Amino acid sequence: MIIGFNFLLFNVVYYNNNLKLHRLDGLCVKAKSGSKFWYKNHLLHREDGPAEEYFSGLERYYLNNKHYFKEDYWKIIRFKGYL
Repeated sequence: MIIGFNFLLFNVVYYNNNLKLHRLDGLCVKAKSGSKFWYKNHLLHREDGPAEEYFSGLERYYLNNKHYFKEDYWKIIRFKGYL
């Protein structure tokens, strides 16, 4: 895993060996604004909550870069046995 720092926009960014945004064990990108993003193989993806958390409080849910409404997301998570 490669950890990159871009001091203009982001505090921390994680990449895999192919330089794709990637982290399985936690937050992948943290913006200086406080917004947080989770990626798996360069796709927005999180199995235990929203993959996008904005400083404003907005949360968006993704699995393999596909956006879901919160209620649908949790139904899929429970059905597929992610949790």
